[in-house]
Amino acid sequence: SGERSKEGQVLNSHFPYIKQESNVALIVYYPNWDLEFTGIEGIEVFLYFEASRYDETTTSGNWIFGREEESYVGIRRHCVVDFEEGKYGICEDEKQVWVTIVGHNETHGSFEEFIDTTTKSDFSQDLKGRCIESEIKIDGQKIRIEYCRNMGAIFALILIFVFLSLSCCCCCFVCCRKKRRVWKACVNGTREKANELKNKISRKSSDMNGKPLVDRDADVESPSL
Repeated sequence: SGERSKEGQVLNSHFPYIKQESNVALIVYYPNWDLEFTGIEGIEVFLYFEASRYDETTTSGNWIFGREEESYVGIRRHCVVDFEEGKYGICEDEKQVWVTIVGHNETHGSFEEFIDTTTKSDFSQDLKGRCIESEIKIDGQKIRIEYCRNMGAIFALILIFVFLSLSCCCCCFVCCRKKRRVWKACVNGTREKANELKNKISRKSSDMNGKPLVDRDADVESPSL
């Protein structure tokens, strides 16, 4: 899934959600929200199916089948499109559901019997809304998926960063308020002490102004020679 490089290789931008039972797999592609923040635009899914490498191939509706000797493979494509270069099938829908099944002559009989069993499967999907619901009953098995895409790692990191930033701001605000209160208390306490000292000095000055330093009426003995 994703864009192709200049060399023709597929560069995976997102991975599917897969639920498998024995030889059957139900595959859902639904890119996470964080891809929008990374600037990645390629959300298409590539099916690499080179028909020339199989002994026999055929299609039926959305299904494409291949046989190599006595081994079989069946793929239910989300989109029925022409193969580029004879091997690349591209589907560009945002929500996609694929099914794969493998079989063998010993378990499914001939290739035609394998195809008949597969095409008679009961498949359903609901792509409306935020989630994908899909179910398939095939080859005696039942697989159901209900998948809602995640916000993605990058989006989660952004939320965590915002939460931590807000927490730090709140802590700084509380600490600053406490420090301001302490500073005000210190300033007020210093002012009170200063006023108290000023009052004491004023009282002493008043006492000194009210009393002479020397009592002139007191008898003073002359020093004897």
